[in-house]
Amino acid sequence: MEETQRAFLIVEKQLSAAQQMTEIFSLENTQLQLFSLETRAKLAVIQEEVQKEMESAMQEVDRMRQEAVENVTTWKKTLHGLREATQKNEQTLQKIREEKEEQELEVQNELELQKEQEMKVKRELEMLQELESQRQMKKELEEKEVKRLQELEQQELEKQRVVEQLQILEKEQQLQQEIEKMREKDRDLMKETSSDSAKSNTVPSDSAERTSTVKRMLACSSKLQDPHPIHQMPSFRVSASFILALMQLVSSAAQDMNSTKPTITEADANMLQVALSNGRTYASDVNVFICALEVESVETQKTMEENANDPHNYDFNSQSGTDYSFCVYGCPVSGKEDVGYCPDKAGCSDAGRYHVVVYSQPKNDILKVTAISRHTESDD
Repeated sequence: MEETQRAFLIVEKQLSAAQQMTEIFSLENTQLQLFSLETRAKLAVIQEEVQKEMESAMQEVDRMRQEAVENVTTWKKTLHGLREATQKNEQTLQKIREEKEEQELEVQNELELQKEQEMKVKRELEMLQELESQRQMKKELEEKEVKRLQELEQQELEKQRVVEQLQILEKEQQLQQEIEKMREKDRDLMKETSSDSAKSNTVPSDSAERTSTVKRMLACSSKLQDPHPIHQMPSFRVSASFILALMQLVSSAAQDMNSTKPTITEADANMLQVALSNGRTYASDVNVFICALEVESVETQKTMEENANDPHNYDFNSQSGTDYSFCVYGCPVSGKEDVGYCPDKAGCSDAGRYHVVVYSQPKNDILKVTAISRHTESDD
């Protein structure tokens, strides 16, 4: 562009010089005409020479004019060429700009694709981490459930042992009663023998027979109480107190088997969070959706499957599930699509206490929210 401008300046200077020359020539022509008039008036003698000089001057002027015209034409051609070159340069620059813009768009698109891929990878990593945490939580729940089942099995065995001991004590009481009855009969017989001397020979034999029977019953009762014959049979008062203690133990064990009120563990809180944050775990009849801000208490109870084919042959320890009754401080949400997003306590204006029932059966990988109700003052 600078070269083109310089060329334009040169051409303009040349054109101005040509114009000046033309004006000069015009002035000279005028001066020559005046001079010819003056010489024609003063010097008629030298008219022919002046005429010749004028003709030669005119020829020279014409030649100079033709050269100037040719120079102007050449300069116009040069200027036209420079303009065409300038237009070509501008077109080239425009193409370069367009190519640069296309390259910038391609780079921007590639950056956006790269960002999308990074976001996709990040989401996949988050999903994997969430799956891993759920898997870990499931494992902890399974371990907890296995431990609880083992405790229930131990309680069941303890209950059976207590029932067997109660049966033994009942048999022992029956034997004690039989022994007391036979002793009373023996005392009555001894009284009768003192009054009736004629039957004194037969009664001792009957008394001895009854005494041997009593000894056999005592021996049998001692075997029922303790398989080792060295131990002595406890008294009736001790047996009665032992029976009462066993009955209390059985009743407390039965209550513990039906319902427990454990402390809130991290696994329980994680299970509740997983159940509430997944819209697919809500039962069809649940129309209240919340997110838990704080877990206050939990109660658990073993339940039998509703679709059990044979309740008599039902394996309670391996096939049963657990109902977790949580008392939580939570915030209601509009629907299943919003259950995973929970504001803080300050951002929830309608927060309150809720009763949440969650059914869990780790063996069949079942986790379901079966009931949600808001806690009212009448519940207290």
